[in-house]
Amino acid sequence: MRGMLLRSALYGERDKLATLFTPQLGVIRARVTSAAQTDSKLGPLLMPPLLGAFTLARGNSPISILAGIEPEEKFAEWRSSSLHIRCAGVMLAALEGLDAPEKTNRQFLELATGILKCFSARPMDGLAVFLVKALSLLGLLGGEGQCSVCGCDIASATAAAPLDLSAFICTECYNRLYEGKEVSAIFIHTKDIRAIGGIVEGRIDDCLSFDIGDETKTLIFSLAEARLPDMLPKATIAMIRLLTCGGH
Repeated sequence: MRGMLLRSALYGERDKLATLFTPQLGVIRARVTSAAQTDSKLGPLLMPPLLGAFTLARGNSPISILAGIEPEEKFAEWRSSSLHIRCAGVMLAALEGLDAPEKTNRQFLELATGILKCFSARPMDGLAVFLVKALSLLGLLGGEGQCSVCGCDIASATAAAPLDLSAFICTECYNRLYEGKEVSAIFIHTKDIRAIGGIVEGRIDDCLSFDIGDETKTLIFSLAEARLPDMLPKATIAMIRLLTCGGH
């Protein structure tokens, strides 16, 4: 069964528990017997992210046994620095939090695989592309290029949005609605909105040529934090906040 290894942890003194993501079954957990032993053949392979074919077997317990792994991609570069590990961790946490039908699971597996293959030299850009496309696949992205009040295409230098980034408002409507009032809002350059639209429309390898600036990444990470709270655990949201602030 083809899938992605999301994480592994000790399970008793000798075994490990692997968390896998597959299109057919979504997230599954499997016991890897004796994987903590120094002579284990499977133990050294339990280093996420790992794309491969996983052989599962039924044992006496409700948890399946992971009996074999045929690695397809080991993605060693994504374990080469703390920044790589954090960016990969957000993507793997998104897969683990996904509750979707097989078609969507397959799209997410291919998305994560494409990002991990293409963006090892630019992990934060890769994470930004992953999050935009994840939001788009889930139907949580759209309409950012139009004013939620008048419906016009937002083409001015800046637009405004409430702190939860639930809507985008053109400058004219913002001034008309809130002139003289104290409101909490975020002002966004429309070039960043257009950049997000380009990522949605482009293929993953096309996005390699995009110049994803720091302000664009900050907007993308903020959108993910605002619109994926049920999919991403609090620790992952905190990690995104750290990346948004430029923490490595």
